[in-house]
Amino acid sequence: MASLAQPAVSSRDSLTRRALLVAVLWLGFWLLGLGLVGALLLVPVAEIRLLGHPGMEGLICGGVGLTLAYSLRPRRAARDGKDVVPMPLQREEAPQLFDFIERIARDLGVHAPVEIHLATAATAFIGAERSWTGKVTKLSVGIGLPLFTSLSERELGAVLVHEFGHFVGGDVLLSPWVYRTRTSIGAAVHALDDSFFLLDRPFRGYGNWFMRLSGAVSRAQEYSADALGARLFGAAAMGAALEKVHLVEPAWDAYFHRDLVPALDCGVRVPVFDGFRRFCAASPKRPDVQGAIDKAAHRAASPYDTHPELDERLAALGIGTGRLPKPASCTSLMGDEAHLEALWFRRIGASDWTAADWDAFGDAGLRARIERRFAGTGMAPEQLPLTELPAIVQSLDEWWTRLRPEGVSLLSPEGKRRYVLGIVQEWIMACLYHAGFVLRVRPGLPLVLERDGVTVEPVALLASACAGTVTAAELARHGPR
Repeated sequence: MASLAQPAVSSRDSLTRRALLVAVLWLGFWLLGLGLVGALLLVPVAEIRLLGHPGMEGLICGGVGLTLAYSLRPRRAARDGKDVVPMPLQREEAPQLFDFIERIARDLGVHAPVEIHLATAATAFIGAERSWTGKVTKLSVGIGLPLFTSLSERELGAVLVHEFGHFVGGDVLLSPWVYRTRTSIGAAVHALDDSFFLLDRPFRGYGNWFMRLSGAVSRAQEYSADALGARLFGAAAMGAALEKVHLVEPAWDAYFHRDLVPALDCGVRVPVFDGFRRFCAASPKRPDVQGAIDKAAHRAASPYDTHPELDERLAALGIGTGRLPKPASCTSLMGDEAHLEALWFRRIGASDWTAADWDAFGDAGLRARIERRFAGTGMAPEQLPLTELPAIVQSLDEWWTRLRPEGVSLLSPEGKRRYVLGIVQEWIMACLYHAGFVLRVRPGLPLVLERDGVTVEPVALLASACAGTVTAAELARHGPR
């Protein structure tokens, strides 16, 4: 713990030297680009002066030079605000959270008004507005919803101190600059698509070298920010927070986008955190959900990564790997869980929506939307019974002409097939509703409809029809009685 309390001077000096080297290489990248662009544009200029008009070589060089200049233009790094609710919290809505963050800021020597935003991702961030002298004039703090129900107060405090570390004093003073520079050069290298023959190669090589080196600096800054969090709240809290965020982030992202958002799109206010607990307990999860979680959780490490691997960060804190941190919550900072959800719903304009728990959501929201979609159309259940399903899946091209959206379609044949099957799946649900089935929505699990102890899974039923393993006679058993 003593080593965390005071980083070694040699470590700070080493990080500073590497950051300065990044600055030199950044300057070299743009000097190389400007020099080559200037040389290419000089060819048509010279031909005009000597011949009175540009030749073919001059036109080619001028075009390549202008295109190269456009591809290498600096990009501004911008935070993706889609996961952040724009309307900040008011102090009277969460006085304990404001006091908690302001106390942390004072302990770090930062005295400025605090603006707090709720974020929908399992993340936290702190931005700062500064005066021309460099003094912080306002703090903008974002905290993801799942952090409140996953972390203890000490663990959340360690996360916030870590984020403070990215812009206050010491080893991590250059972090914002390094991040913006990596974004700009990374975008420039990505824009080079071999259209310049061999001219793109020096930029790719130089850019890749820069990304590797600056990635090492960014990872070193993460270690410094972790150490700062451990210094104020303890290595155990910092380590547990890192592990929990690592575990929660893929699951929350899958739940939020694949279960919660579709429910909200129906105009129904469902319990956010109860749904997530059900989602985590669901087993086995839907293939699309489990695939999304596995993809996010098992992403291969890259030399361009800005963050070290979790095991490396825990080792730097002096903590062993393979632990299972105890469940915790800090919703008391927001009053309680219900108050936190109410504040978030208020900010997304959902305060006056119909409220329903997950058990009632099927009939409260989804059913009405699906029935309205097919009412009065040729696919209304009373006009097109479920027994027609085998015939429908055998003539998807014909159904595409009936169901295609207005305007010009750029969908591939497979895309058209998926579009029609998506509508057919909802039509199956409408037919089952018409026959007296009740929908059960279970976060993380497939949708099912039940009647008199009989359970039907629309996705599985559609797959069986496409495979030719279900007959009209079998489907008639799911019809109205």
